[in-house]
Amino acid sequence: AGVINIIMRKKRAEGVTGALQGSLGSAGRSVVGASGSYKRGALAASVTAGYRQDSRHRLTQSDVLALDPTLHQWVDSGTHVDERIRREVPTVGISTDYALNDRQSISASASWSNRGGLRT
Repeated sequence: AGVINIIMRKKRAEGVTGALQGSLGSAGRSVVGASGSYKRGALAASVTAGYRQDSRHRLTQSDVLALDPTLHQWVDSGTHVDERIRREVPTVGISTDYALNDRQSISASASWSNRGGLRT
């Protein structure tokens, strides 16, 4: 028994293509993005960019009751965190592909994203 995996490459049409996307969600969540590509002969290149924004509310509470081994007394410790997070995530990506022949190609890609935002 065995497995044979045959991958047939589809030839992409030459020229420029592009796409836009966007979505809105509850609680201030949104995503927008764009992509574009260029193909001519053996060279293909593409670029993508996007931006995501969301807001979250996080409540964390911890209560600990423990015996202090040095004082031999009970110690009650508690923490309470109530924070609102507004996250903004921009992203960018590029890629290129050069077909050496029908069976071989050289590719390169790079991407960047930054997860930042305010915490209050």
